[in-house]
Amino acid sequence: MALQAPTRLALKKVLFATDFSPVSDAALPFAVAIARRFESSIHAVHVLAPGELQPMPEAAPIALENTLMQRAEQRMAELLSSAAFEGVAHDGRVRSGVEIWTEIESVIESDKIDLVVLGTHGREGLKQIVLGSVAETIFRAAPCPVLVVGPKVAKKATLPVFRDLLFATDLSPASLKALPFVQAFAEENEADTTAVHVSQEKIRTREERVLAAESLGKWMRELIPPKPHVEYEVRFGAPAENILKLAAERQCDLIMLGAHHASSFATHMPGAVAHRIVSEAQCPVLTVHWQESAPVRY
Repeated sequence: MALQAPTRLALKKVLFATDFSPVSDAALPFAVAIARRFESSIHAVHVLAPGELQPMPEAAPIALENTLMQRAEQRMAELLSSAAFEGVAHDGRVRSGVEIWTEIESVIESDKIDLVVLGTHGREGLKQIVLGSVAETIFRAAPCPVLVVGPKVAKKATLPVFRDLLFATDLSPASLKALPFVQAFAEENEADTTAVHVSQEKIRTREERVLAAESLGKWMRELIPPKPHVEYEVRFGAPAENILKLAAERQCDLIMLGAHHASSFATHMPGAVAHRIVSEAQCPVLTVHWQESAPVRY
């Protein structure tokens, strides 16, 4: 059994955020795979963007909104009746409001969502994710973990599996608070896990690099105790470049980034780094926003 953890991971409710585009379609199999593995229900949500409701003369906003709502509800019905959700409990809804994030946040809170799944084009600092500019807020501010499927993730002919995980950490308390979730996710999927720390410390000689790697490696093992099927990597240089390279070398199925929920997105991964990882990774990226009520329970 890989990466033993004392508790089971409960992902009972998965929110699948969609705009009915191909990038959303690419993210759906990952939501379904997780739902099957954890016996979760999927709640598909589409939010009418404010811009969609304002292109017509003021005399026709209500009629326009009704038309757009009917069209979106029809597309949602078609999605829910498709074979994509086979084998999992699911429902869907269309919402509208002044701010898309406010609507998504409301669903997360009212439905006690454990995980959000969405797709992205990966442009402009995550500002072209399927739900528009608000998706950056979802990625950064959601109180639960968020799985983002980027543009370079290959479409799966079968449901994806998560057997090789990469946990990127700067070893800070905020980052390491995600560790129970990482451990439990790995255990549930019987996955091999690589914990990687990328140091940006300037190393001048090979000897300095060896000594630094040994010191950081020892520190990693103290903070992340060794377990079966866990490996450790210390690399030097640009974080995004090294994380992407290692994920490609290991042919990882999932990259996991530790973060904590805050309005300013206080995370060990600066926005530009996280954006590059999401945009260029060949596998999905799961950001774990830790909170005391995180969904790791018996």
